[in-house]
Amino acid sequence: FTSGTTGEPKGATISSRNEIVFSHSMAWAAESRHDDSAIIVLPMFHKGGQFSIMHPAYFGLATVILANAEPNAMLAAIEQHRPTFGVLVPTIMKMMADAMASPDNRRRDLSSLRHFMYGSNPIPMPVLRRFSELFSCTLSQIGGIGTEGGVALVLSRLDHQQALADPALELRLTSCGRVQPGFEMMLVDDEDQPVGVGERGEMVFRGDAFVSGYWRRPEASARLWRGGWLHSGDIGRMDADGFVYYVDRKAGRIKTGAETVYAREVEAILRESPLVGEAVVVGVPDETWGEAVWACAERPSGLAPATGEDDEAQVRLFVRKRLAGFKVPKRVVFVEQLPRTALGKLALGEVRSLLLKQQQRELASASLQPS
Repeated sequence: FTSGTTGEPKGATISSRNEIVFSHSMAWAAESRHDDSAIIVLPMFHKGGQFSIMHPAYFGLATVILANAEPNAMLAAIEQHRPTFGVLVPTIMKMMADAMASPDNRRRDLSSLRHFMYGSNPIPMPVLRRFSELFSCTLSQIGGIGTEGGVALVLSRLDHQQALADPALELRLTSCGRVQPGFEMMLVDDEDQPVGVGERGEMVFRGDAFVSGYWRRPEASARLWRGGWLHSGDIGRMDADGFVYYVDRKAGRIKTGAETVYAREVEAILRESPLVGEAVVVGVPDETWGEAVWACAERPSGLAPATGEDDEAQVRLFVRKRLAGFKVPKRVVFVEQLPRTALGKLALGEVRSLLLKQQQRELASASLQPS
């Protein structure tokens, strides 16, 4: 089942052929070797954990499976069992880097590590650089369409090495990489027509790693495979060198008045505010503008809870100094903790419901005020 970050989970019909081709795509990304061994920390009920283990299983590689991603236990297991590669998500990478502050962990022998693949969520550049400096292994970023398909996009080991060493190429570290062998990808507009280099469009894919559709959901399956291409619902752009840059979920495109706002762009600025640790931006119905930009945010760890309108005003001013006025959230609603899935992804559907309920409460309260 899909994670349901943006709505109701759907059952993806995954075939044995899908899994085998998926394993091949992972082998390409990891530049697998016959004497490799894997460390598995992602949950097995999730596609991330499944493809993490299908790859070494298919190629007959030794595998170390941990109960969870507790960083001290991970570092101890690496020293004891000597794995050479694994699959991580940015949250775990940050936890591992933080754990290296411990003198005990700094003394560990982690020299068996050859390569880590990572993906799922965008990685902050400081986290990537810090992880790269602390762990003497190469990196590749893997991307595609999650539960529905394979590793179609890879920012390779060589891409990382070049971009980390050359400031002129650093922008590539914010990309999803390039299309892998065995996959096809196009960027298309709302009429499913190809867009040009540098233009934004929905990422659509073809290849044997992708599922045939959704279990007992013929209409959703037909939408997924429109025109013979699997529609990811992700908006991206491609540069002249073939590097693909993720812009936002198609559902994250907010139409406010005559303007288009991409939620991910606003979220990136919100996270730069010292008052915000994590944030989600959505469009909520608005009588005047069609949709209004709203944000839901949690505080950085260690910071006291938000005190109300003052904090919200400061955050909105922070964004206003960096983005056009129509992109500034009309409301910034602070919560103690944003809802997340079991893998740690932000549950966008739950955030949207939370903000819609907040909007309804505010509208009901305003209607009770004397005119």
